[in-house]
Amino acid sequence: GADYLPTVIIWQILITTILAVFPGTIVGNSIFAYDQQRLFIKSAAIGALSNVALDFWLIPAWGGPGSAVATVIAQLVTNLFLWTRLRKINPLIINPRLKFIILAALGMALSIVALKFFGLHLIINVSLAGLIYLGLLYILKEPILLWPKF
Repeated sequence: GADYLPTVIIWQILITTILAVFPGTIVGNSIFAYDQQRLFIKSAAIGALSNVALDFWLIPAWGGPGSAVATVIAQLVTNLFLWTRLRKINPLIINPRLKFIILAALGMALSIVALKFFGLHLIINVSLAGLIYLGLLYILKEPILLWPKF
């Protein structure tokens, strides 16, 4: 109800942590796989300390939304620390075509918004957006979609 309306901005800020949590989980599991739990403990300490420091700085100025921003930044700092340490343990190579996959995903997102604007039913919208995504991947020559040449 209306009583919860002031917390919407806090929730909107905190929902962005999903972008850090999913990759952070993979990196954290990789740290464990390399038997480097101490790094994980260090990263948790860095995250907690940075969150507290940012809370002291941002809460007086912005209140609850400031605390949410502090949490997001602390999560990103923690993930950056773990990522840089993991790259020293195992120099990972991210898919060099990831930029094309992201570009196709952005094209799909824009098509969803455009199709929604025209009032298409949700199932039709999602189906067309999926086809647009696959089409963009094909146009960008994503190897997984190309037939093998015999």
